Amino acid sequence: MDSPDIRIVLVAPSHPGNIGAVARAMKNMALSQLLLVRPKEFPHPDATARATLPPGTQKADPFPTGSLPGIVGLKRVGAAK
Repeated sequence: MDSPDIRIVLVAPSHPGNIGAVARAMKNMALSQLLLVRPKEFPHPDATARATLPPGTQKADPFPTGSLPGIVGLKRVGAAK
């Protein structure tokens, strides 16, 4: 069962393996909406090796600070650094 109301946004992930790890965790939780904003390297073999990326994963164009279309219209947003 997919959860279309949950979206994961990674901003400036520094290592492609982290993208793969997030994708693997998302797959385990039936999540499929992963948006990458300014990844250092993507696509990359390390990301693929860590996990099969969910369908629809895309590299986003750079956005000005404070402007992330991936969160527009959402009711709740959580962040971690």
